[in-house]
Amino acid sequence: MKVQQRSIKKHLFICTNKPSCGDNCGSKNSEELVKNLKVRLKENGLWDECKVTKSGCLGGCAFGVNATLYPDNTFLSNISLDDEDDLYAILSAK
Repeated sequence: MKVQQRSIKKHLFICTNKPSCGDNCGSKNSEELVKNLKVRLKENGLWDECKVTKSGCLGGCAFGVNATLYPDNTFLSNISLDDEDDLYAILSAK
């Protein structure tokens, strides 16, 4: 195993879970949100400091789309594509 120190200041995990039945984060444009945020971070030179990653279920499915922000250990719920600017602001804040 190789262990490396990284310079990431914030890491947002957004649920993109798509189980075979029911209403879930993956059916509510969460993958598009991940893609959009990654593009913005790269375009604005923040990709080395902030990451956005697709994740499996984070719990709170009734409140989806859900996300967890580290190192803040903050749970965000009821996210939609309309929240992209707010999420970007949280990630890019110093």
